[in-house]
Amino acid sequence: MMSSTVATVLGLSGLRSAAAPASELDRIVSLVGDPDGYIDALLYAQFRTEAAKVASDGDGVAEVARYASSFGDLLLHKALSEAFWDSAERSISKQQVIRTAQLEAAEAAIRVSETRTGRTRLSLYLEQTPKLLEAASKQSWAMLDGRAYTFIQSIVVTMRGSVDARIYRLAALFAPTFPPARRRWNAPGCPVGFDTEVAISHVRPNPAYTIYSAQITESAVLSAGVSARGWRDADELVLKQSMELDVLQTKGNLVKELDRSRFRGTPSLRYAVEGTTTVLQFRAGRTWLIPERKINVVISIFSNTSVSEAATWLDRLEDALVLA
Repeated sequence: MMSSTVATVLGLSGLRSAAAPASELDRIVSLVGDPDGYIDALLYAQFRTEAAKVASDGDGVAEVARYASSFGDLLLHKALSEAFWDSAERSISKQQVIRTAQLEAAEAAIRVSETRTGRTRLSLYLEQTPKLLEAASKQSWAMLDGRAYTFIQSIVVTMRGSVDARIYRLAALFAPTFPPARRRWNAPGCPVGFDTEVAISHVRPNPAYTIYSAQITESAVLSAGVSARGWRDADELVLKQSMELDVLQTKGNLVKELDRSRFRGTPSLRYAVEGTTTVLQFRAGRTWLIPERKINVVISIFSNTSVSEAATWLDRLEDALVLA
């Protein structure tokens, strides 16, 4: 379970191969807008520093505003992205180009907006949509904005689940102040979510299972799975499975004492792992069972830096957990 989740967070390998960005500003926007992107205070400040370097008057704040204006209305970006990836998924399934009413409406709204504002990056997406949907209908790939998008079912599902998080991060990057506001991240129909400032994506492989993921900082990643279909093994076995998988993946060892205390009144196991692999080798995780609702929650924080960083972020994400 967790190996597929980490792949979702870290790479979407095969989704895209990025061309060289036109500028450092474009590079940061591309990073923040990735399905596996992140936004933090350091990246926010770096964006303004780079903006000041290219501004004719040295005014980084004004340059960010100009850049945001040329990017286009973020609500329209969100509407188009949601409608496009829905159409792409339908085009893959039907093996022919499918254009939904929502896609037509989003494109019409963009055309109206562009008559007022002039050309923005939204115009590029409008121009490329037919080619992208054609690629989706053939389960092929196509270029957009310097990236090669591969249209297969699993990647499209991931892209659909990341729209809200991507737009949220871009809004935070362009905003006049930081940090971004706390809000609820809850996949539709999932009984567990998060109230946090971290932008969290989601994938629902089936109605009873949800994967949450977020690149929290440059070195820390959230990976969580929520099952609402119950379990057949004894509770103790369920609690141990994710921990043992983390140890196996990192070729590592458990550190500190296992915390077997009840979490919010129900069975739970919290653990920390120090691995010997070179990528995300430090991990802190919790398996939490809610027997009366047949819910199994597995939260893991992966870090390239330290077990301490992983544990600190696990504390914050545990506090942010909410039940629907």
